[in-house]
Amino acid sequence: MISSVSIQAFKSITRLDVQCAAFNLIVGINSAGKSTFLQALLVASQNTSGEYGLNGPAVALGDFREVQNYNMRDTPIRISYCEQGKKEWWVEIKESDHTDGTDCEVFCSDDDFDPIREELYWPLVDDEQTMPLNWELGFHYLSCHRIGAQDLYRRSFGASAFDETGEYVIGKLENRADSVIEKELLSGAGQVGDRLADQVNYWLNYILDGTTMRVQRIINTDYVQLRYNSNPHLANQESLFCRPSNVGAGTSYLITMLSLCLMSEKGDVILIENPEVHLHPKAQSRLCEFLYFISRNNRQLFVETHSDHLFNWIRAGVAEQTIEASTAAVNFFVWKDGETKCNPIEFGEFGRIRGKNPDLDLNDLFDQFDLDMDRMVGL
Repeated sequence: MISSVSIQAFKSITRLDVQCAAFNLIVGINSAGKSTFLQALLVASQNTSGEYGLNGPAVALGDFREVQNYNMRDTPIRISYCEQGKKEWWVEIKESDHTDGTDCEVFCSDDDFDPIREELYWPLVDDEQTMPLNWELGFHYLSCHRIGAQDLYRRSFGASAFDETGEYVIGKLENRADSVIEKELLSGAGQVGDRLADQVNYWLNYILDGTTMRVQRIINTDYVQLRYNSNPHLANQESLFCRPSNVGAGTSYLITMLSLCLMSEKGDVILIENPEVHLHPKAQSRLCEFLYFISRNNRQLFVETHSDHLFNWIRAGVAEQTIEASTAAVNFFVWKDGETKCNPIEFGEFGRIRGKNPDLDLNDLFDQFDLDMDRMVGL
């Protein structure tokens, strides 16, 4: 598990240090640097098995000058992170003196470790030197541009199930629907089957109050079909299953997240942008319960969100002592003095919150409801 991330000279960040947990909420106003933080993780992940620099299979950011911090023109971009109990790794990217591109090097705190340039698959050799952020090994990203409702979904044929749009997730779900998932991820107190499809349906039904799905291959084609039934009293009635465009839009965005997480493996790192899209507040809260559950079973999640319902689910859980504070981190990103800064949030008794950074206040930390209530009562 990644325990800390440090970023230097990258976009709106001059220097940023972020402490991480198994479950990480990245929150803040628009253009405060939340996506920049996720992009830094993506850049690091695509520079472990090849020298892609800023433009690779995980993310493409353009020219070096576009993303170098404009106050640090002589400083290389540096993204470093520590895996809990192991070494520090860092990626350095600078403008090339010889080409129109960039020079990129990977370093390790091990004195015997040399910068990696040509050995494309070295992480497979030594577990002690395996980088936790590796686009090709257990690193998954669902962007805010992920696919929604479609009549048909493409099968994968070996392509990644977990590209940023989630294009092949439903195809993988169909392919692995009857596979038994690991015991730690089973829910339903023994009343639900242990197949992947059973567990996806359990969480879909729980989060959306009664919706179930069926996925099937369209023979002699490269596509699968996904259908939903929103009548919990007739969950097995074939005639009630309809195409995704005839149910709420949030259903299609939700099932991609459920499927990806339940198909992930121990040790995986998962990044999700705006999981709350098109979901009712209650569904958002229950989705947070699911994501936290996944993180408690040897996965690490980084979730960028504008949802106060995800935030408050964590807050209430810590207050009720059903969540250990050390297992969830909320990092509040703010824009101050022309740069991105981070204020880690600490939860106290009865859900009270305070920022750990004494130089930053908590204005705009999901306080709009309180501000509107004050207006309504004349304060």
